[in-house]
Amino acid sequence: MNAYYEYDRIHSDRRAQINIPATHIGDRFISLLCAIVAFFTSSVAIKIEKTGFSAVCFIGFFGVIGSMESAAISPALGILLCFVFGSIEFFTLKSIFAKKKH
Repeated sequence: MNAYYEYDRIHSDRRAQINIPATHIGDRFISLLCAIVAFFTSSVAIKIEKTGFSAVCFIGFFGVIGSMESAAISPALGILLCFVFGSIEFFTLKSIFAKKKH
């Protein structure tokens, strides 16, 4: 234990002399994760994510209609999937354009 103590004491003195902060990789990793979460939860990013998700649902809606026309899926399943895609898209777009109450 004394050898480790001496090694740490010598290197901490050296870090203090040349002004290197004693940070650990774990602190930087947590800071990176916090920055990523803050980026994806900003109001502009959420609007972009909702718009992209609505576009994917829109394309999926017409993909299901095309699959029904080519008889790749049954009409009952196609109607159910169209309803699901339409509902998701409606509520996503509604939340984007909803007026905020103060």
